[in-house]
Amino acid sequence: MGNNHSRQPRLIGVIPAAGQGTRLAPFLYPKELLPIVYASVGGNGGQVIPRPVLQFSLDAMKAAGITECIIVIANWKLEIPRVFGDGDGSGVSLSYVMRNVPRGLADALDAAQPWVRGQHVAVALPDTVVYPPDALGLIWRECLSSHADLVLGVFPTPTPEQLGPVRVNSDGKVTQILDKPKTTDLKNTWGMAVWSPRFTGLLHEEVANAPEDAKPTLGSVFQQAVDRGAVTSHSLGQRCDRGAAVAAIRVGASRQQNRQRLALPAKMLLLADTVMGQGEGAGRKIHHVLQATQRPRASIAAEV
Repeated sequence: MGNNHSRQPRLIGVIPAAGQGTRLAPFLYPKELLPIVYASVGGNGGQVIPRPVLQFSLDAMKAAGITECIIVIANWKLEIPRVFGDGDGSGVSLSYVMRNVPRGLADALDAAQPWVRGQHVAVALPDTVVYPPDALGLIWRECLSSHADLVLGVFPTPTPEQLGPVRVNSDGKVTQILDKPKTTDLKNTWGMAVWSPRFTGLLHEEVANAPEDAKPTLGSVFQQAVDRGAVTSHSLGQRCDRGAAVAAIRVGASRQQNRQRLALPAKMLLLADTVMGQGEGAGRKIHHVLQATQRPRASIAAEV
């Protein structure tokens, strides 16, 4: 017999990995495959294997109950499907969409639109490790409970000028989302998102109506949703952009200078040293990078 309770909406993951990785130039290897940590397989005494940074995004998807994920790649990122294949080893079924002309993050995410229409979408970035591990699940539950059309996971950061800081007023309402501002008093950034089919429609409309050489930033589309009163924020723990961290560390600064520049805990800096194959942490097995700090959340529900 049926009941009056509707089923939980379907959630599909999307990971945009078609970027050119200019911060790592002249390094040509896909940054999404950087082996930033080593993990034991088969318990104590088992094989120790490197885990690419993209695996952490897939782990976040799996922890949120996502079973299907689309990875947007370009023809210079074909190593990603070679390594991850259909996702059988990741616990998430993977598909790939090609976006060979780089037109920004909004355009890359819109490339998945034909396959996610009518569904809720969860977005995780391919080169970023976030804590707590269930962060994506937390904002998915926020989306379900608030009925908002866009929920952002907001994390503290020492470099908001390079990212997408979010302003939240005293009532918990998101009032402004910036995109790589030259200066800002904010010390946070959005690091993952969940949105409804209505936001997918808004994103597609904005990308489709823009000239090929002037696609909108994702931050500007987020701001349109804010202006319509549709955005919920959920303050979370920590994030680390591996592309930015490795780019900063490879220029040859001292460990202390890098720690000050990145504002990373010592363990995270040690991990970055291991990525570069140098420093006192090189070759060491690292299992726990940093501890999460759960922060109070602020939210507001509305509709587009």
